[in-house]
Amino acid sequence: MKNERVAIYLRYGKAAQNKKIDALEETVKDFKNWELVNRYVDDGFSAMDKNRPALKHMIEDCRNGKTDIVCINGVHQLSRDTLVVIQIFKLFKDYGVKVYDVSLGKFVGLVG
Repeated sequence: MKNERVAIYLRYGKAAQNKKIDALEETVKDFKNWELVNRYVDDGFSAMDKNRPALKHMIEDCRNGKTDIVCINGVHQLSRDTLVVIQIFKLFKDYGVKVYDVSLGKFVGLVG
C-alpha cells in the first residue's frame, strides 16, 4: 500500500491560543500509511484574512500534486467565512486532495 502524503495546516489568531500542532502530528502518526510531508502554520492571522501566506503555499502545493491529505483541527482553521471554506474545499476536490478534520475524527469535504 502506497503511503499518503499528509500536510498539516494550523492557523493561530492574534489572541493567545493553545497551539494544536502536536495533536495534528500525533493523528498523522496514528495512521500507518500516512507520511507527514509538510507543516503549514499561519501565526497571528485572523480566520477572516484571505491572504495568509501558509494557506496560499499549501493550496499551491496541493495544486502541484505534493499532498494527498490535508489534516486540520476544525474547518474554522481554513476560514470563518462559509463561502471561502467551500471555495477551498472545491480546490482540494479539484486537486484530488482529501481533508481530515481531527476535531471530528473523519474526512470532510464537499458532497458530490
